[in-house]
Amino acid sequence: MKPYRRLAVAAFGALAVLGWAADPIRMDVRSTFSGPVDDTSVMTVELQNDGPDARGVLQVSGGAGPTSYPLELPRGARKRIVTFPTVPWGELEFTLSTDRGAVVKRLPASGMPQMPGGSAVLIGDDSGGLAFLRRQTLDKAAGRPEQSIQARDAYVKPEDAPGRPLAYRAFNAVFLGPGAERMGDEAVEALKRYAIGGGSIVFLGGASAPILEDPRWAAVLPGRNWKPKTLGRSATLASLGGSPVPGPFTVLAPAQRAVGSRERREGETVLESERSLGLGNVVVLGYSPLEPPLNAWDGRTRLMARRIRSGDTQRARQFVGGYMHTDPQEAYYAGSSGVARPAFGSPQENLGDPFSTKLPATSAVFGILGLYFVLVVPVSFLVLRKMKRGELAWITAPALSLGFAALLFQSAQGLYSAALSSASQGVLVVQQGVPGAMFYGTSQLFFPRGGVYDLKLSGVDSLSGVQQENQYYGYGGRGNTEGLEGFNLVDTGEMVAPRLEASNLAFRELSYSQKVEADDWFRFSVQGGGKVRVENRSPYDFSGRLVDGEYAGTSFDLAPGSSKIVPTRQGESLPKGADLGGNDVRNFTRSDGRIALSGALRGFRPGPQLGKEVESRSGVAVLAFAQETLRP
Repeated sequence: MKPYRRLAVAAFGALAVLGWAADPIRMDVRSTFSGPVDDTSVMTVELQNDGPDARGVLQVSGGAGPTSYPLELPRGARKRIVTFPTVPWGELEFTLSTDRGAVVKRLPASGMPQMPGGSAVLIGDDSGGLAFLRRQTLDKAAGRPEQSIQARDAYVKPEDAPGRPLAYRAFNAVFLGPGAERMGDEAVEALKRYAIGGGSIVFLGGASAPILEDPRWAAVLPGRNWKPKTLGRSATLASLGGSPVPGPFTVLAPAQRAVGSRERREGETVLESERSLGLGNVVVLGYSPLEPPLNAWDGRTRLMARRIRSGDTQRARQFVGGYMHTDPQEAYYAGSSGVARPAFGSPQENLGDPFSTKLPATSAVFGILGLYFVLVVPVSFLVLRKMKRGELAWITAPALSLGFAALLFQSAQGLYSAALSSASQGVLVVQQGVPGAMFYGTSQLFFPRGGVYDLKLSGVDSLSGVQQENQYYGYGGRGNTEGLEGFNLVDTGEMVAPRLEASNLAFRELSYSQKVEADDWFRFSVQGGGKVRVENRSPYDFSGRLVDGEYAGTSFDLAPGSSKIVPTRQGESLPKGADLGGNDVRNFTRSDGRIALSGALRGFRPGPQLGKEVESRSGVAVLAFAQETLRP
């Protein structure tokens, strides 16, 4: 039997070698963020090529249109690609097609679950360190579990942290723990933009935190020169956590405060410091709930929960989401501190505007068709035949057909005379001192002729198709239920659409976030006597007002390269305890006396760069925050 065994083993080995040689390209797909719950909204694809050089494309498909990732795989290459599937359920398909073969993997899709306590991701070496956020704490007064404390925790190694703001948008807070200083430059810039859009970045201190001395973060941290201090107890943390704090524990405290920072102290020692960044914030916890003795403290769950259940984060999401999904016919600024978007032109001015054209009501269409058939048959045949003039039907039938066709197409005449057109709306969020601004908005497109078009996108971080089902043209719906079908999206580190397919008289609508290099477009300098000098260094005209704390001043214009001295604490103020609308800028200024410009930026064209821009349908808001505040 031994010869047969040797023969079987040799045959098996030969088959294995042949199989390996036939499939030199391997693909593995996993969730980018590990944790107790599988999440397929951000997926990492790892590729390995042990054969000849190959090139091709990775295509990720789900419920929406596919997204392609071009790539090259030289011999011996090991590559990692972070992808962003858009379907929250069903099945995902990852297809790697190269000139050396193809590999396909399928797996079920699962969206990020909505937890009552929110969600957080820890970037660092301590995988599982935030697991305590899943625990239920006892409400001693009511004697029952506090369900709202429960939160979703996720983890990623510093080297694997994605370099796109899109990757972090579902998290209420991003915690930076031990080892986070090893993050790449792209991940650092992505997190800054995530915060500008309303996210919260939380640095963990403790005995040592090299990341606080990382020069890449210096411009946004609430302090500098962090020094360790030892505390035996803390009444402040005990009050926040609901139980006595074990000690002693180490705190990293800043020797110098940054402009606009806020602090929570235990005596003379700074426990926590915070600084606003755009719509979000940057927080440094001088202590670490991941290190002893605080990692055994019962109060840390409640203490950390307040960081991921912040009302500011929810308000920022609603503010941004309003510009990306709200019906553009509504005012973009609900609060009195806003500036109304440009008014639509008169009906005569809108004759060349395809977005103002509406199809006739369904009842009107059927009524016209019914009248047509009633007239054509009796008039052309019965009446003329009775008059013994049946030969005239050769004239009356075509005449009636042309007349009714003209009646039907009259309502859509604007579409046939309109050129390739676009209309974009949204808000640009700028933070003084940080070059990376973010735009959030929507664009509508009209294609008079069918074909393949390049949308000429630049800096687009995320993009989704807006599905509309109302059966009329113009805002609010164009019968488009395709989502991203036909967009043929390509992800090269940013989203592009070089081959969008459109039919004749087609409408498309997309919602997106876009990275903009604002390069200090607006500068603020607090002057004596309650005044602020505002300088417009952007290439665009600004029209709006200064918002400082709870005050919204009068409107003014600021041309490119010009400056203006604006008085503070004047104009409209808020009554004590006033409830603000979701789009009121003072949601982000009144709590800490921040200074911001709120208004319109004329001439800035985001999103697709093709076709004629319909100015009466376009409007870009700008919200620019100063570094300084009006509070010490």
